Amino acid sequence: WDEATLRSNVEDAFRTHALAEENRQLQHAVTAANQALTQLNDELKESLAHKELQVLHNAVTLDIAQEAMQYLPFPVIGIDNDNMIAFANAAADKLFIENMPLLASHASTALPPRLLETLKKGSTTPDRLDIGGTTYRLRCEQMGTDSRSIGTLVVLLPETPA
Repeated sequence: WDEATLRSNVEDAFRTHALAEENRQLQHAVTAANQALTQLNDELKESLAHKELQVLHNAVTLDIAQEAMQYLPFPVIGIDNDNMIAFANAAADKLFIENMPLLASHASTALPPRLLETLKKGSTTPDRLDIGGTTYRLRCEQMGTDSRSIGTLVVLLPETPA
C-alpha cells in the first residue's frame, strides 16, 4: 500500500465522519428550532384568536352602548379636547339642530353661548340652561379618568315644573 494514499484516505474518512457528525448536530438544532417555532406559532394563533374574540366583543359592546345612548330621552353630547363634537345622541340633535347634525361640528358654532360658558368654566356642578322654553339641568363631566376617552361629556336633563 501507498502510505500517502492511506494517510489521505484516513484523513478523508475523519473529515467525512466530522462532517457527518456536524450535519447530525445541525439537523438536530434545525429540528429543535422548528419545534420551538411551531409551538410559538400555535401560541400566537391562540393569542390572535383570543384578541379577535375580544375585539368582536368590544365592537358589539360599543354598538350596544351607542344604540342605548341614541335612545336616551335627554340630550347627551361628547366633546373632544379640540372642541369638536365627537358624539351627539338623537335628543341632542333634535334640540340643537339647525340644518346639520351636531356630530363633527365645532362646539362653538353648534351650541348656545350659555352652554359654552359652562364648558369653559369646566364646572362639574350642575348648572341650569333655558333652551326653547325648557329649563335643563346641565351636567359636564371630564372623561378619561376611567377610560381612554378624552374630552367632556355634556348631559342636559329637562327639569319638570314643580
